[in-house]
Amino acid sequence: MYIMDFERESLQKYLVGVVFDPREGGFVTAAAEVQTESHVAYEFGQVVEAMKDDIASFEAGKVIPKRVVGSAFDIVHSSVRQQRVVDYINEHFTFLEAIALPVFVPLAVLGKIVNLNLTISVSFSDGSTAKFVLTGIDGSPLDVEYAFAILEGSLKDADGNLIPSTAAEAAPYLGEFSTQAFALEMRTFILSWYSGQSSGSISCKTTVGPDRVTVTCKRR
Repeated sequence: MYIMDFERESLQKYLVGVVFDPREGGFVTAAAEVQTESHVAYEFGQVVEAMKDDIASFEAGKVIPKRVVGSAFDIVHSSVRQQRVVDYINEHFTFLEAIALPVFVPLAVLGKIVNLNLTISVSFSDGSTAKFVLTGIDGSPLDVEYAFAILEGSLKDADGNLIPSTAAEAAPYLGEFSTQAFALEMRTFILSWYSGQSSGSISCKTTVGPDRVTVTCKRR
């Protein structure tokens, strides 16, 4: 049995067996630490290094091709498009491939990675961004699937403004944009999705300044 601690980069091997314990009056399970094989330790080290390298690269944000999903706006209310992004992450992020390579790693041990609160940053062709957090692991050691969910409050447009995912975030709302086109896109999105709901309609005001365009929205 191998015990792997990805956070502390520690790997230990134990020989587990059943022995008779006269004090217990029966058979008990016992474990003794033994030497870890060099090739297993090497593979574990490779996994840890892959994790370090790719986690660092996530901070810059991986670009999702337009053919997969074109914008963070597109995934707010679409579980289908969200899954497209998740599928792309599973298929193209080398970090996830590296974790699944060592066949000696039990799936239950891989589940420990969830406790690392792994968050992947992605960007889209229009400059908008989102973050996905690892929520679970499924499948088998040879065919691992990673489940991700959108990190709440992480959807941003190209100017870094929050893309509202709820009516509460849509009003009141304040965003500052570099172009009138970006401001119009956000205003249209808010009015299309959140105005006219049972809680009341929304009005939005656009103010054009010398170096920015401001959009403010509120409930009527």
